[in-house]
Amino acid sequence: MIYLRKHPGRSLEIHLVDKAPTDKFNYDNFGLGDDTSEPSNERYYRNANNLPWALEITDSWQWPSERSPLIMAYPAFQTFVESDGEQQSNWFEPQLAIDNYLF
Repeated sequence: MIYLRKHPGRSLEIHLVDKAPTDKFNYDNFGLGDDTSEPSNERYYRNANNLPWALEITDSWQWPSERSPLIMAYPAFQTFVESDGEQQSNWFEPQLAIDNYLF
């Protein structure tokens, strides 16, 4: 696993899943850490388990507590990710959360 030793500045971008980076992005940044992006397959900003690098949640929601994995706080998130967003699109709703893992 390779990690950045210093901040790369503007050449590093994080986007929502499968959204291509801009022309200012340095493609050498792909593959760092847990990233498994494959630009030739239009796969961007996912890890080996398809987990995204960024989320867009427009409703209010409760954050997982510090060091609690998102999947522990919101178990339906796993189905959402594995189905490529086709199932459990409401994974972040309070009634689907496990209170012990929330902030």
